[in-house]
Amino acid sequence: MFQTDIALSPEMTETERQQSIRDAYNQDRSQMTLMLAHQLRVPEVDILRALVGDSARELVEKYIGFIEKFVVK
Repeated sequence: MFQTDIALSPEMTETERQQSIRDAYNQDRSQMTLMLAHQLRVPEVDILRALVGDSARELVEKYIGFIEKFVVK
């Protein structure tokens, strides 16, 4: 399992915190967001919010497209 060396500090601004989360994710983009949240000791929603506009939006669009193929119209 991948271990990040990035630590989040309570003194960080929201922008610094989100950038640190993105940096941690970019160290290994194949890791699950849930596992990264566990390593950084933050809720998974914080990881997803930090990635909005990044690969998270890309993944959501792919999954929506995939799911729509199976929806009966």
